[in-house]
Amino acid sequence: MAPNDRASILLRVAEGITKREREFAEMEARDAGKPIAETRGFDIRFSAYAFKYFAGISREVRREVIPMKNGVARGLFDFTTYEPYGVAAVISPFNYPLHLLTRSLAPALEAGVPAGVVNIISGAGPVCGEALASDEDVDVIAFTGSEEVEGA
Repeated sequence: MAPNDRASILLRVAEGITKREREFAEMEARDAGKPIAETRGFDIRFSAYAFKYFAGISREVRREVIPMKNGVARGLFDFTTYEPYGVAAVISPFNYPLHLLTRSLAPALEAGVPAGVVNIISGAGPVCGEALASDEDVDVIAFTGSEEVEGA
């Protein structure tokens, strides 16, 4: 998919979050146990911003060779490319579930994840988190939390 097309999709997601800000804020407040003013003023706005940010980045990474000072003479070059990490598990915390999820989901979509690849599993950390963290097919884990929780 062309970079501008990916950017357009991400911007539509950001627009959808913004249009439904109140609805998302209410759900996030119930989910995280926080005041709606906080979820609306920070969580939801930054969730939309993540998609806007990566929409901009998607237009910049074009798989191009980047000139390096004195690189050609020495046979060196630099380039940008997308290299998939593999299966990624994003373990989102209780206090910023949507915001921290979007910080991982937006760049994955920006990189061009095929349809049907993103799956969202909801559940308790000791059950879902443990299953994802111990699965040999998971190549990368995005986790935000305290050291106490990490070691649990």
